[in-house]
Amino acid sequence: MNLKKIDWIAIDWGTTNFRAWFIKNDKVLKEVVKSNGIKNIPNKNFEDTLIKNINIPKNISSKIKIISCGMIGSKQGWLNSGYEKSLHLKKNNLVKVKTKNRYLDFYIVKGLSQNNPYDVIRGEETQVLGYLQNNKNFSGIICLPGTHSKWIKISNGKIIKFKTYMTGELFEIISNYSILSHSIIDKKINTKVFKNSVLLSQKKNFNFFDYLFEFRSRALLSKKKYYPKSELIAYLIGNEIKSNINNTKATKVIIIGSKYNSKLYSQAMHALKIKNTIVDSKSITIAGLKTLFNKFVT
Repeated sequence: MNLKKIDWIAIDWGTTNFRAWFIKNDKVLKEVVKSNGIKNIPNKNFEDTLIKNINIPKNISSKIKIISCGMIGSKQGWLNSGYEKSLHLKKNNLVKVKTKNRYLDFYIVKGLSQNNPYDVIRGEETQVLGYLQNNKNFSGIICLPGTHSKWIKISNGKIIKFKTYMTGELFEIISNYSILSHSIIDKKINTKVFKNSVLLSQKKNFNFFDYLFEFRSRALLSKKKYYPKSELIAYLIGNEIKSNINNTKATKVIIIGSKYNSKLYSQAMHALKIKNTIVDSKSITIAGLKTLFNKFVT
């Protein structure tokens, strides 16, 4: 694509993936998706990776404006952009990166932080901003499932507090790197087992650790077919919901995540009679980046 024919580029640059959208007159003309998130870039050659991913020609002679959210602004990323205490729109929400190529105007969105309890958000702040653009007075919970899931309490369009859960990372560690990896070999989720396991996770005396090793012992001693993947995911998501159950009873939960994760969380909430709505994460991310671009960069 001729970069002179676009206004700017929006990027979600996370730990595992790079997603870019070429934008003209607020419309996406092209999408680029690569697997080189920040953990997959040798020697931290972020600028070279960026130039390769969006195919910037060597003879370029005009500025390219880019805004990126995500882990690219972390300590492990291109530049530690720091954190803001609120989502209020101000120029401090963006940090400009000094680049070798003088035709690159590359900005990173700052994350959000809180001190009671200590917690941080990196990337999800842009998705929340995108959602609130069309729901300015929203009050409720926004749940962002993923490697590190976020539950964010919103009142009249303002973030009150948030909490991070290492649900996705724990699932990956247990199912791929523990002794249980030899037993958790089922590929698909059994919906019935998943929902029943979510309900089990809500019982007063339920202890997640009481059930873990049984995945292995059952596989060794029983010929009956089990669905340990469905159970493990349900226990983890169920515990996450259980920690927030008091906040969800009388309110609506908005789920913003990948299609796979959002579907699982929605099914778990429906099993617990929690009202929820899935919102497309890509369009919301782009909407948040558009808001920042139109406010501070154009």
